[in-house]
Amino acid sequence: MTSSTVYLQELPYSPDSCGLFARIRHLPHALLLDSSHPHSHAGRYDILTAAPEFSIDFNSYNSDTYEDLVSIFEEISKLHSSFFKGISAPAEELPFCGGIAGYLGYGLGKPLQHLPAEEDPDGQLQAYNWAVIQDHLLQRCTFTALPALPKSRRRELLELLREPLPQAMPAFRLEARFESNMSTEQYRTAFQKIQRYILEGDCYQVNLAQRFSAPYSGDSWAAYQLLRPLAAAPFAAYLQVDEQRQLLCLSPERFLSLHGHTVETRPIKGTRPRHADPETDALAAEELRMSDCAFRRW
Repeated sequence: MTSSTVYLQELPYSPDSCGLFARIRHLPHALLLDSSHPHSHAGRYDILTAAPEFSIDFNSYNSDTYEDLVSIFEEISKLHSSFFKGISAPAEELPFCGGIAGYLGYGLGKPLQHLPAEEDPDGQLQAYNWAVIQDHLLQRCTFTALPALPKSRRRELLELLREPLPQAMPAFRLEARFESNMSTEQYRTAFQKIQRYILEGDCYQVNLAQRFSAPYSGDSWAAYQLLRPLAAAPFAAYLQVDEQRQLLCLSPERFLSLHGHTVETRPIKGTRPRHADPETDALAAEELRMSDCAFRRW
């Protein structure tokens, strides 16, 4: 009979998780869910993991229709039930001990809304069976491993996490300026269209976005570490999608948090004007932070 007990081992705590992640970043699908501590104190946990048991790449499926996507998510649900059956978090203060993680691209949203796909739906989910949890509130670092992870592999990972830091990475640099996928005239036309929708009552808010791209050289992990203290985003992430692609996220906003039957969201919508006087400026920021619209629970 297979044990369902999650293995736990304490590791030396570090206020900054980048050193730990640098030791495992070369592994397939390495993932860092990052609170940006110590540059930000708005988040509590960092989650580090890599080398998943299996991966589901939405680009390898026919996912252009609603029905196709529903069938993929049903398959993921079955795999999750089979792979993680009978396993629960071993301690309340551990938010993750293994499970499914990854990303879903914006392109997946159109088929889910029964709209024609204009681009290839993009997304990737992995099933991880180990993780390192950095708890910046309790100042604890915990290695967790699911029963399916062989003891020999567990020892290899623990040895890897104790190795000296790898040598310096190639510097990151942009080879040209960022360019938008929309011209000024295209953006103006889209903006005017949105204004008409709002005035006619078809919608009340639209996020008009454009995509920027630029060629670069060097290591994207170096770019992430340069941006990390500047953004100080409490919901940041770095994901090694494959050998050629990395996903960097510097988000200041949590979408949803689920605790039992309590769902929490903390949107960042809302602004206040800046003030030359530091005390007045700080007061405006505090008023915005304590606004009824800044915190919601259901």
